[in-house]
Amino acid sequence: MTAGEAPSTLTVAVASRRCDPHAIAEDKVGTLFDLVARVDGREVVVSLERPQKVADALLTFAAEACGLSSGGSHPETASG
Repeated sequence: MTAGEAPSTLTVAVASRRCDPHAIAEDKVGTLFDLVARVDGREVVVSLERPQKVADALLTFAAEACGLSSGGSHPETASG
């Protein structure tokens, strides 16, 4: 990618690394993402902002993917 090029979109697949209820309920950084790019030979890290709504959706996804919730319940109330 060079300066002046049109924006591009990248689709990223995600998967839960931990499936214990405590890890999901106590999450502090699992919904944060960093973009790592190489610019002029240097590695540049940019923390990507995300709204709370997105964090909530990611935590719900993790709980459901791990079989810890059903019907859209929040991870904090999941049992397991």
